[in-house]
Amino acid sequence: MTHPLLPAFSGVIVAGGASRRMGTDKAFIEVDGRALVDRLAEALTEAGANEVFVVGGDAIRIGRLGLEWVADKWPGEGPLGAVATALERARHQTVFIVATDVAMIGRHQIVPLVRQCEATTPIVLPAGGDRPAVLQGAYHRSLLDGFRRTFEAGERSLRRAIRGLPVALVDVEIAADLDTPEDLARFTRARYKR
Repeated sequence: MTHPLLPAFSGVIVAGGASRRMGTDKAFIEVDGRALVDRLAEALTEAGANEVFVVGGDAIRIGRLGLEWVADKWPGEGPLGAVATALERARHQTVFIVATDVAMIGRHQIVPLVRQCEATTPIVLPAGGDRPAVLQGAYHRSLLDGFRRTFEAGERSLRRAIRGLPVALVDVEIAADLDTPEDLARFTRARYKR
């Protein structure tokens, strides 16, 4: 579904984490009977992504959900490599990247970031919370070569890799990350109180 005045963009879910703190693969935690990775793919599509794919994670289980899977070029090496993989594979200049453990994200969080992402402002992140959520943002493909060089120099942290780069912060809500069973329990309680 394409939205007027919205550039063509790729939607990518990064699913390569080890899920040690959660104790189970976070991509397949169910919210209202559906795996998080499946819910995120639907949210990206509804926001207008022209393509959606998953980087890393369990290829067989992701494929069973009918989602496109792309191998992380550097599995187990942290988010910077996964983001570089996403930028290399994406068909569009703007790429919205979200971690697989993000509980709920919607068009109102995705579209304002995508709309502002361009070569002169190559990273657009939500401004809410204590610090920007680097795995809930829009990235321009012009970052690819720099990210590769930074990775090859030994860096693995996306947060450190973007220091000193032009970043725009947009006042949109940061979606909750589900890193631990306690996070999931809190999210579930809050969701069913509504």
